[in-house]
Amino acid sequence: MVRVTKPSKATRFNARILKKLQDAIASDPEVDLVTKLPTEYSTRLRSMRNSMKTDNNDRRLLMRLRQLRRFILSRG
Repeated sequence: MVRVTKPSKATRFNARILKKLQDAIASDPEVDLVTKLPTEYSTRLRSMRNSMKTDNNDRRLLMRLRQLRRFILSRG
């Protein structure tokens, strides 16, 4: 039996970026590809990759901490 998995967020992000880079090269083979990368590319990719490593309990804890922080700040 073959197991099909949904591509990760990071995989989809890289696929979109690759398509844009390919289009840029097709339009101008001498294009500076660095100028075609989105701002904060590495940071965004790292964030997407790290989000895959957290399990549901970690996500729930983060949500609770954010809610608590908002509550505390709103009482300021």
